[in-house]
Amino acid sequence: MKQQLKALVGRTFNALGYSVVRSETLAGLQRRSQDASRGNTQANSSPANGSNSSIIDAEQERAKRGRRQAALWRVIEQETQADYYFAMDVVGSCTLRCPSCPVGNSPSQLPKGIMSMQMYRDILDKIKREHPGERVYIDLFNWGESALHKSLPDMIRLARENGIGIGLSTNLNSFPNMREIIRAKPGYIRISLSGYTNAVYQQTHAGGDINLVKSNMYLLRHHMDETGISVPIQVGFHVYRTNFPDDFAAVRRLCDELDFYFMPSIATFMPLEKAIHAGDGTLNDADKALLAKLVVPMEERSRMLGEIRPKNFDCEFRVRRTALNYDGSVALCCATFNNEQLIARNYLEVSRDELFDRKQKHSFCTVCMDKNLDMVFTGTGNDLVEKRAASVLGKEFADFLDDRSTPWD
Repeated sequence: MKQQLKALVGRTFNALGYSVVRSETLAGLQRRSQDASRGNTQANSSPANGSNSSIIDAEQERAKRGRRQAALWRVIEQETQADYYFAMDVVGSCTLRCPSCPVGNSPSQLPKGIMSMQMYRDILDKIKREHPGERVYIDLFNWGESALHKSLPDMIRLARENGIGIGLSTNLNSFPNMREIIRAKPGYIRISLSGYTNAVYQQTHAGGDINLVKSNMYLLRHHMDETGISVPIQVGFHVYRTNFPDDFAAVRRLCDELDFYFMPSIATFMPLEKAIHAGDGTLNDADKALLAKLVVPMEERSRMLGEIRPKNFDCEFRVRRTALNYDGSVALCCATFNNEQLIARNYLEVSRDELFDRKQKHSFCTVCMDKNLDMVFTGTGNDLVEKRAASVLGKEFADFLDDRSTPWD
């Protein structure tokens, strides 16, 4: 069970545990340098010897980065392991209009507003009643920007007081009450971005300003240093053809500087209601423009994953995850957006068993699973997708994948 939970966490977040494989180890490089210089004073001052020293320095820096990133991931992995997860929007709106997200690419259907503290308390009470003895984790986001809720620090504290894990995701263009949120000690904060310069970032995070994001990243670091409270920060970098390699590398360096976990993922296209049409030519021009930026096309990703689909595989999103909107309504899953895929108008009035049964019987799940999109959105088979991405992006991404595959410790 422990291994299954660890695998679930990794897939759900598409998180990349960080390490490196190299054809020549650091120790080997050191020995080669020593052999080359032994008994040869002139060689010690030669350009070749300087080159060996530079190689060793580079490998030492790579090892230092790898060890730190691996340590950061272990903290996040341990924090987010759970038996059951909730994706909960406490704010029914977002400040951006990203073309890969239904808030930016679909007609508004879901309710807009702010979850009341009373409803939030009632939801936590029901979760506790229906999940006795289980480790439950709330990801306090889905389509909305939870940082806009004025009572967010209190919400974090209340979940923790009830023994429920809680984490946040934000585009970080606006993050009111940052210091108080840090003091409330969420289990993690994930920053969603897709560039280091606005020329790149604003293509896929429309309406945002990466300079605000970077400023707030430094401010997060400042508040954690000032308060002495360490909250794991994940930087979720959405990888497109348009932001690799330069912006990818720049954000990676920024994460090293701020001691944040760098968590790139191969970008996809949502919501599910649109993703099922990604390869049939029926989407509008704006959607097609976004699809052209994807490193691995949706239809190719679906086909690849179908080839490795386990027999009797069930979607983890419907088995171990419930998606709640700010008004307490329940979505079929965290990848659906349209009203047709609501399975309950009020979470408080429908039992856990009944919600599970409604998911299992919903016809849209069959449509999704027939196209293997459940595997796409849960991150199942992500290593295969990354390997394909490396063949598109080239050596620099392949090197990054190597950089997270060797245990440094």
